[in-house]
Amino acid sequence: MVDREFLKQIHLFCSLDDHDLATIYRILHRLDVPAGTVLIQENEPGDRFYMVREGQVQIIKALNTTAERLLTVINPGGYFGEMSLLNPDGLRAASARASMTSVIYEMHYADFGTLLDTHPALALEITRNLSLRLRENDNATIRDLTRANQDLVHAYDLTLEGWAKALELRDSGTGGHTHRVTEMTVRLAVHLGILGDTLTHIRRGAMLHDIGKMGIPDHILLKPGKLDDEEWVIMRRHPQYAVDMLWPIEFLRPALDIPFCHHEKWDGSGYPRGLRGEEIPLAARIFALVDVWDALTSDRPYRKAMPMPEVLAHLRQQSGTHFDPKMVEVFADYFKEQLESGEKNAFTQSP
Repeated sequence: MVDREFLKQIHLFCSLDDHDLATIYRILHRLDVPAGTVLIQENEPGDRFYMVREGQVQIIKALNTTAERLLTVINPGGYFGEMSLLNPDGLRAASARASMTSVIYEMHYADFGTLLDTHPALALEITRNLSLRLRENDNATIRDLTRANQDLVHAYDLTLEGWAKALELRDSGTGGHTHRVTEMTVRLAVHLGILGDTLTHIRRGAMLHDIGKMGIPDHILLKPGKLDDEEWVIMRRHPQYAVDMLWPIEFLRPALDIPFCHHEKWDGSGYPRGLRGEEIPLAARIFALVDVWDALTSDRPYRKAMPMPEVLAHLRQQSGTHFDPKMVEVFADYFKEQLESGEKNAFTQSP
């Protein structure tokens, strides 16, 4: 049985609370290792991460077929093989061998992948701690970690896309909506000169703008007719549900402006907080325009899609009430710029 108090001494896990430690506890495997056991073989891939509970492990480098060099010794509380969590196919640079009978805890790469799916914030916290440790110890290794972290972030973004698609499958009337509003929101943000991490957070926020609707009952979310007053009270909770779902994931906190605030209105009549004017985050003010643009330029059972000139007229009509007047003009300028450049597909509704 793994001792959680012992886990608190491990650098990777020292910042975790008891709940997260319990999660780690469940995916570790105890090994009783005889002296001389080779746990990691130099120049071979390895997909295991190890922590020494009792005993000792030597990290060794082969000099030739008959000689080797001792690089370091891993004592109780130490760990090794950490790159296997990020790059299980990479060749190990050294071997690891128990120098005496030892008790070792093992984490499989597959279990870490499952942790990423089920507890993404926890997996990313471990990765963050790992990156700090590797940066301290080995600048060469950190370059490998950076590449692996990019792969990890990419996998995480694919997970976010999966969440958005799952919501669209539940709400069958919004096919392609998330893709369209995400792409257009990013275009407008770039048009405003927004780049880098801020643009990444805006893209993720747009992708997850309606994730809070996962908490809305089907009989309300999928109701074919108009909602009554009581049903609207429940529907208007979805921005708060989004915060409740995403806030525990530290990685996503900078992306919350759109899921939480995209139903706020410039004149303060929106929800959930009745924010007014520039109290509304810029990302949400941009997205509010895009959300209405997509609704008006999409076919509905009760009407055909509106042409862009009519959409622009509607947006200008709502300028200063629903929308930020400056953002309305930004949208209009972008539309004009795209037409003048011959970009005919800039406002099409391809999913």
